Amino acid sequence: MLILAPIVWYSTPPSVVEVYWAFGLTLRAVAEHINYYHVQLMIDNASDVRYLALNKRLKEASLAKDLSQGRL
Repeated sequence: MLILAPIVWYSTPPSVVEVYWAFGLTLRAVAEHINYYHVQLMIDNASDVRYLALNKRLKEASLAKDLSQGRL
């Protein structure tokens, strides 16, 4: 990908809309990675709101807990 992307970029430069789409999709992928492997970014229900209010931080992601405890 690191070799192919610059070749495609120089042969047919992308439009501004395509660059915005690529940037948006990249940000979404980074947020999903953080959500699954580090902290739970989504606040789904009232218990998540209470946890955030009491602890002043986001919850650890469930997958991150499982990986740290060796359950997977």
